[in-house]
Amino acid sequence: WIIRWPGMVPAGKVNDSPMSGVDLLPTLAAVAGKPVSSGVVLDGWNMLPVWRGGSPSEAPRFLFWHFPYYHPEAGFEEAQRRIGVDDFAVSQTRPQSAIRQGDWKLLHFYEDGRDELYNLADNLSEQHDVSVRMPDKARDLRRQLDEYLRGVDARLPVRK
Repeated sequence: WIIRWPGMVPAGKVNDSPMSGVDLLPTLAAVAGKPVSSGVVLDGWNMLPVWRGGSPSEAPRFLFWHFPYYHPEAGFEEAQRRIGVDDFAVSQTRPQSAIRQGDWKLLHFYEDGRDELYNLADNLSEQHDVSVRMPDKARDLRRQLDEYLRGVDARLPVRK
């Protein structure tokens, strides 16, 4: 994110705290000085302290992604198997979920039950899967991913 707010957000600063789209509602509510309605459960965090140069007040966070579908729904087999960059072609996307904690990211692929583990500090482009070398870390993140998905009653892929 790029934030410009003269007098409120320090200029020229970089902060590597992860931020997601789900953080916008609680953050913008804080900016407006308006509380989010009681009873509303938020997935995101108020990132205003980070914007102002501090660190988030919450404990280290986990980020989750969940895509339990095949895309495109119609014409999946005709779509490109590889995802291209700037090719404007529709490519196949298979059911998968991911979890990130700090520099660690685990991807789970539903078709074959495979997990891939990456240390983003050493491998930002996710080219070197270290799940075989670090099975305990992979198992721990997978357990946390599964717990989260159960806790939010996530829809899981169903094989036709």
